[in-house]
Amino acid sequence: VSHILDVDELLARVLDLVLRSTEADRGCVMLRDEAGHLAPAAVRYRDGLSRTDELPVSRTIVDYVLKEN
Repeated sequence: VSHILDVDELLARVLDLVLRSTEADRGCVMLRDEAGHLAPAAVRYRDGLSRTDELPVSRTIVDYVLKEN
C-alpha cells in the first residue's frame, strides 16, 4: 500500500487487507467531515455477503474509539 497516493484508494485497499486477515464480514473507515461529523470514507464487504444500502455501525464501538483515540 506504500505506493498508493490517493486517500480513497488507500482506505479501500486497507479494508480489503483487513477483511482478508480477519473473520469480519464487513468493515468501514469513518472520518470526520469539515463540520466534525463522522462519515464513512470507505466500506467493504466480504465476498458473497449481501450488500445493503446502509451499513450498520455499532455506536458503542464508535464512542469507544472516539473516547480512547
